[in-house]
Amino acid sequence: MNRKFVTEYALGYLNSYTSMVTAHQLLLGGRVDPVDQENLAKCHIYIIAARPEPFFKPETLKHENNMLSGTVCYRVDGKEKDIPFEGYPWQLDDEESTIDCKYPHKEICSFNPDGQEGTYVAASMLTLRYLREDGSGANDLNLYEVLYVGQSVGQGNRSASERLRNH
Repeated sequence: MNRKFVTEYALGYLNSYTSMVTAHQLLLGGRVDPVDQENLAKCHIYIIAARPEPFFKPETLKHENNMLSGTVCYRVDGKEKDIPFEGYPWQLDDEESTIDCKYPHKEICSFNPDGQEGTYVAASMLTLRYLREDGSGANDLNLYEVLYVGQSVGQGNRSASERLRNH
């Protein structure tokens, strides 16, 4: 097949792994699942994109019977929109564990009785799972503005996440 534009190939390219990593996860010590981190280390093509940034409304959060419920919010043109969720399965490390959602409210962390941080849930992840029934959440949060497309091959020893840290 004779292609006229390189972008036709790039847009039609099917890969075996796709992931979204927030700037918070990449730069400010946010965590990435170990399996995702292993796969991300193999990636060399990346896209920097902008979208509304989801955050939790801390006063709505409840954890009962190993289920999390509450509200994830985001802003579009200064107007706050809510995505209520319930029934998210989250088993804490210990029955006496507590949860906390500190500013900037992007993740909920569990704390063991001795104060040691346990597992966490990120707002960006929950928005993919719990969207408004009227579809407005899906439409707003699935609109990405592509700012940059890059490749991080260098001398063959640099991954996309390493390149992005230096971007």
